[in-house]
Amino acid sequence: MTTYTVKDISKLLAVDEETVRRWIRSDRLKTTLASKKTGNVITLDAFNKFLMETPKYASKMVTSPAGLSFLVGGIIGGVIATLYKKRKTSVDEDDVKELLSKKIETCRKSIVKKQQQIATLEEEIKEEEFEIKKYELAMSNLDFKMVAEQINENL
Repeated sequence: MTTYTVKDISKLLAVDEETVRRWIRSDRLKTTLASKKTGNVITLDAFNKFLMETPKYASKMVTSPAGLSFLVGGIIGGVIATLYKKRKTSVDEDDVKELLSKKIETCRKSIVKKQQQIATLEEEIKEEEFEIKKYELAMSNLDFKMVAEQINENL
């Protein structure tokens, strides 16, 4: 599992370490206790969640030297894995473009799938809201005493 220290996040986002600590204290950036010796760390998931919720700092990831090295490091890892799979011994710019294109396509497919799930959930919500309206209508129009008597007759 990839984790970061306060110092790492500070460098990646080009902010003071105390700023990162404030984010942690205010629960904007979640930490996990790695061990008593090493203390709290920020997981990759927590860092990504923070970036998604804070676009101002997400843009710094692509423009700061540390952020670019973070991005390039991920690209390099992906290209190396691709090299291994293709049994190649060197990389050219097309390999890098191919990797990034695949990553973009994977993200786009994921978004489409999630949008479909959202549409399904929205339809289910509409159906349940309709059910609620039916029950509310029944609540306002039924003679509960009469219904209870009918139920008791059939028991």
